[in-house]
Amino acid sequence: NGCTAITSIPTDLFRYNTLVSTEAFYNTFGYCVSLTSIPANLFRYNTLVSTSGFYQTFYNCAGLTSIPADLFRYNNAVTTSGFYQTFYNCYSLTTIPDGLFSGKTSITTSGFNGTFRNCTNLTSTGNYTFRGCSNVSTSAFNATFMGCSKLTTIGTDIFSGCTAVSTDGYDMTFWNCRSLTTIPTDLFRYSPNVSSSGFLGTFGICSSLISIPTDLFRYNTLVSSQGFYQTFYYCSGLTSIPTDLFKYNNSVTSSAFKETFYGCTGVTSIPDNLFSGKTTITTSGFYRTFMECSSLTTIGNNIFKGCTNVSSDGFYQTFYNCSSLSTIGTSIFSGCTSLTTSGFYQT
Repeated sequence: NGCTAITSIPTDLFRYNTLVSTEAFYNTFGYCVSLTSIPANLFRYNTLVSTSGFYQTFYNCAGLTSIPADLFRYNNAVTTSGFYQTFYNCYSLTTIPDGLFSGKTSITTSGFNGTFRNCTNLTSTGNYTFRGCSNVSTSAFNATFMGCSKLTTIGTDIFSGCTAVSTDGYDMTFWNCRSLTTIPTDLFRYSPNVSSSGFLGTFGICSSLISIPTDLFRYNTLVSSQGFYQTFYYCSGLTSIPTDLFKYNNSVTSSAFKETFYGCTGVTSIPDNLFSGKTTITTSGFYRTFMECSSLTTIGNNIFKGCTNVSSDGFYQTFYNCSSLSTIGTSIFSGCTSLTTSGFYQT
């Protein structure tokens, strides 16, 4: 750690350390800012590496330009926090090889938390990157690509087979990926167990994002409290919202749509029935959902119709400072019979 003059690593450096396990390579090369490459077989014989095994291993290796495709091929015992912030602040990385972590079935909680966070020159996630990581669960991809400001491409099936992803699963995964313009339709297709805070801030400050696939959350039917909190926060390039975007998300509860589209200054209209019939949503359900959407001119019909259990702070500043708003649709609050304290505070 902190050996700032190191430029390369011997291939067989850990050849004879076959018993290393928990926290085995915790921050091993952290702050080796001159390191430019990693041998493909560096961890070939370290098959017992487990909990926090590669925690911050290459943290702040600012000169690192590439990652070998088979770097972790033989490390199939990694579990909790296995790749936590492994390549955090590797500013010179531009791509990730296909299938880098595919098939890591033993990895669980916080498995890829912040793995590539602040890799500011990274342009692509690679294909099949986490495919088959079937047991990665709570906080699975928390801030994984957060701050990758030049990321333009989310590869094919990167989360395919990640069926156990649950609470905080995609919390801030792509937050501040300011160059991202599109999202694959089936990105979350294989994560049916995503629940509370599941998509909290997932695409926040993706300021170049111009559209959202209609079926993006089609299979995430268990999303609950804070499920879509700040999901598209300050996506200023976004111009429209699909009518059926949340059609199948009927388990949402408190703060589910809190600040979801806050600061989306390019959005001009809200489609009819966008949130209608969300009977499970409760406290702070639509808190500041469209606040600071300065180009919004039209609120569609029936958008909150039938949200029968939305209660205190339900529509707190929902449309606050939407300075271009000129048309409010019919029956937008019809059936919202449980509103109490601060129900329409500065709506």
